[in-house]
Amino acid sequence: MLMWGNLCDRKKACDNFERSKTVNFGVGQLPTMNKQLRVWLQSGAFVHSIEGVETFVNQVLAVALVMVTLGATFNVGIVLVRELLEPPFGALSVKAIEVFGLILDVLIAMELLNNTVARLKTRTIRVELVLATAAIAVSRKLIVLDLSKTSGPQLLGLAAAIFTLSLSYIAIRYTRQDLSSGNEGSEDGE
Repeated sequence: MLMWGNLCDRKKACDNFERSKTVNFGVGQLPTMNKQLRVWLQSGAFVHSIEGVETFVNQVLAVALVMVTLGATFNVGIVLVRELLEPPFGALSVKAIEVFGLILDVLIAMELLNNTVARLKTRTIRVELVLATAAIAVSRKLIVLDLSKTSGPQLLGLAAAIFTLSLSYIAIRYTRQDLSSGNEGSEDGE
């Protein structure tokens, strides 16, 4: 007891000792845990941890997209070789639109991979790439669309989506060009 009395001479040491005596996380531990959690959340360590998780997820997505892209490319190759080698030789029995759809699937996968790689390199999302990918996907839908099974409102919806994506892409491009040319002009004037 004498040893504990010497340790508790200072209030801080006594408080630390009292906290270290409790092993379980009872209600008495919560204020200390909350304070430690708040300190960790406000420190750079928390942000660094989140960035590490984000990088890992992006890397996993990139690997998955490489596999999907290779699989889609392989699928296009198989369809083309099978169709070209079956009699009548050199003629496609499948609709050319279906082949175009498969090729556009590969392009969409490559654009998604491009988005993911750009995200890994710059740690920013390039809105232009996302809009271009979305425009390719909607255009693919329109290209392979069976008009006999499509209603008027569905066509109008696709047209509106393509129009909106196009306007968004143009707006982003011109905004970025104006910002970059404005920055260059201010640097020249200084």
